[in-house]
Amino acid sequence: MLSLGKSLLVFNKIDTIEDICKKIDNITASELLETANDIFEPSKLSTLIYK
Repeated sequence: MLSLGKSLLVFNKIDTIEDICKKIDNITASELLETANDIFEPSKLSTLIYK
């Protein structure tokens, strides 16, 4: 409900389940790979070392 409320306040609309499923189905493998590569870019990651 919090997410729906934010959507209504920011975009003045709430997506239906069908709209959300269509958006998910329209994601291509290359878009997914590009996003994953951006998120897991080694220069953007940090390392925690325990001694």
